[in-house]
Amino acid sequence: MIDKLSNYIIKAYKKRNGLLSFHLRSHLFIKTNTSFSVSSYLSQLESYFKLPNGDKVEFQICAFAREPTITFNGKFIVTEIRFSTVSEITKIKTCIVDLTVIYSLFGHPCIDPDEYRCKALVKFMY
Repeated sequence: MIDKLSNYIIKAYKKRNGLLSFHLRSHLFIKTNTSFSVSSYLSQLESYFKLPNGDKVEFQICAFAREPTITFNGKFIVTEIRFSTVSEITKIKTCIVDLTVIYSLFGHPCIDPDEYRCKALVKFMY
């Protein structure tokens, strides 16, 4: 159901303790021909990305805007999402990564969660 994200840039910041924090703020485009409250039906939201060397970084905080959602062109519902984490990684260069978002709309125990996969850019912020 997720059609796309509006932003694919994961920003990396160096913390005082030497670790890196990663942040992604984007908008989630859900393809649908009906209007519904995303906050009422989005029961699971997880995300991680894989670095070129194979390391997996899981976002510890996955949040979405409770309201308002926007209906766009009668074909999409748009809602803001934010992912963030602090990683044990101490150095990183700007690189392309594989981003995965795992989500469940209308979370029923018999239905497996869906996955959205895309390429994203990790950009080190000075």
